[in-house]
Amino acid sequence: MKAEISVPKPVYQSAKKSAKQLGVSLNDLITTALTSYLTSHRVENVTEMLNKVYEDNSSDLDKVILQLQISSIGEERW
Repeated sequence: MKAEISVPKPVYQSAKKSAKQLGVSLNDLITTALTSYLTSHRVENVTEMLNKVYEDNSSDLDKVILQLQISSIGEERW
């Protein structure tokens, strides 16, 4: 798909220079950069959603389950 965008000249020149140094097309560089940006913000969105869930709900373990987990580990010798 083609899209027309406008970027400041210094950004364009830097991107062109980086693409050449990396041996990739400007299109590939921009696609990779945009994909990386979107992926990292998707993770932030998941964190934000989890934070909303735990605003109203405790993340504490049930005391009985916690004791069962502790007892299942056994004693460690260091």
